[in-house]
Amino acid sequence: MFRELVPEIVCVQPSPNTQVVVAAAAQAVRDGAEAVVGVGGGSPLDVAKLAAFLAANPGAKLQDAYG
Repeated sequence: MFRELVPEIVCVQPSPNTQVVVAAAAQAVRDGAEAVVGVGGGSPLDVAKLAAFLAANPGAKLQDAYG
């Protein structure tokens, strides 16, 4: 029912690299996402958190998320 409204990123593997995070953030921005949801273990959740951070903070760098 909602599949058309919820784009998916299904390429998250264990220990994802920076390119996966940046691509997920770019997709969130491109799709006008209001939220990013991660489902599964640590890697999908980490990608979701970092992608949401980058999408919500234009110009931010991934390193900024680590403090």
